[in-house]
Amino acid sequence: MRPPTIEGGFEGFTAFVQSLNDQLGIPRTLSELGATPERIDELAEMAIQDPSCGGNPVELSVENLKELYRRCM
Repeated sequence: MRPPTIEGGFEGFTAFVQSLNDQLGIPRTLSELGATPERIDELAEMAIQDPSCGGNPVELSVENLKELYRRCM
C-alpha cells in the first residue's frame, strides 16, 4: 500500500506537516512552550551537555545554540 501523495513539493510537504502539528496542538515556537529570551543562556548550556547533540549533522556550540533558540522564539 502506497502512502498518499503530497502535492506541491517541499512547500506542500511543510504545509502538510504544519497542518498536522496544528491539528495535534503542537506549538509553533519555543515561546508558545513557555521559554523566554531570558533563559536562552541556560537552555544553550543545558543543550550542549545533552548526549544527543553529538548526532547532529551541524557541529553545535553554545553560541550557535543560542542563535537557534533566538530564531525559534
